[in-house]
Amino acid sequence: MGNLQISVAQESFKQGLHKFEHGRYEEAQLLLEEALTNLEEVFGKVPENPETAKIYEALGKLLLAQGNYKAAFNNSVKAYKIYLRLKGPTHPDTMKAEQDCKEASVKFEEPVRPKVKSIRSITLLKKKSSEMSLSPLSVKE
Repeated sequence: MGNLQISVAQESFKQGLHKFEHGRYEEAQLLLEEALTNLEEVFGKVPENPETAKIYEALGKLLLAQGNYKAAFNNSVKAYKIYLRLKGPTHPDTMKAEQDCKEASVKFEEPVRPKVKSIRSITLLKKKSSEMSLSPLSVKE
């Protein structure tokens, strides 16, 4: 049964990549997740093998393309950790996965917003950029 599930996982992975390449993201995601499930049934949760890393890597790229940056980052990190343990830090797959992690992390991090203690509005007057100045608005309480 294990070999059959591995074959099914490999076929789902190939089909998932094909759908991804053709912009059919939802179908691709389902196929990639199916491939991962099949490998987990054979090898256990988060199996540490190159096939699993490839699936996590593909899911990371797919989720990044869909704008799901946090999930993309999480999948890219899983791929990176597996590649790091199996292939070492200087292997091209590891370095590529590390770059995917960086790309996803930059996109999902929210900008730091300054904390405001009181509500006082300040507007920019619409002038040429060299003549810009700030003008406080009156606040009615």
